[in-house]
Amino acid sequence: LRTPGVCRELIDTAALAIAIAIDPRSLLPRPPASDPPAPTPAVEAAPTSASVPRSESNPELASEAPPRRAVSIAFEGTAGVVGSVGVGPLPSLGGAIGFALRWTHVSLGLEGRIDAPTTAGALGGGRVSTELVVATLLPCMHFGRVFACMVGQIGDLGDASEGVVDSTSGRNLWLAAGGRLGVEVPLQSTLGLRVRSDVTADLRPRTFLVNQRSDWTAPLVSGSLGADAVVHF
Repeated sequence: LRTPGVCRELIDTAALAIAIAIDPRSLLPRPPASDPPAPTPAVEAAPTSASVPRSESNPELASEAPPRRAVSIAFEGTAGVVGSVGVGPLPSLGGAIGFALRWTHVSLGLEGRIDAPTTAGALGGGRVSTELVVATLLPCMHFGRVFACMVGQIGDLGDASEGVVDSTSGRNLWLAAGGRLGVEVPLQSTLGLRVRSDVTADLRPRTFLVNQRSDWTAPLVSGSLGADAVVHF
């Protein structure tokens, strides 16, 4: 390469020749530069219960958990009629009223019962009558509409004889234990009907004496069948 002018022009000519030798396309015109595409905004995925567990590190999510229900105590009141056998010479009819405290499937109740006096003929003439007043303790388990209870009874059994030479009357301690099985039929949201049956063992069997001889001996086992209206508070 030769130049009649200054050496700087020779350097420029040499640089152009080297560039053409390395990349012949450097002499082609370049297309105009286009604007770069706008970045697409990233969509933040909402956390789900499957991807983000509830833990102490996520206090906001942990606060959404439903509060634990406290164990509540319900009150029940009952009133009904009871028919009994084995507590006197004849079957008797009475009334019962009670209340109970209930925790879910367990309840503890107290019931009072009064049997109307029953009268039967005595051996050798005359009549004998009996009447019962009893209190019953009832710890129970409830399985849906069916319930089963243990029965403990304490009360007063009165007996009297009439129309005989040595007419007498007296009071006797009544003690019995056994079980109860029943079913409740709901009538409304707070009202229901219970049908139940008791079987109890007499812990103090009695013998009624008329004219100085045995007129009636209480059986070891007695039973009752009752129907109660129950109100849930």
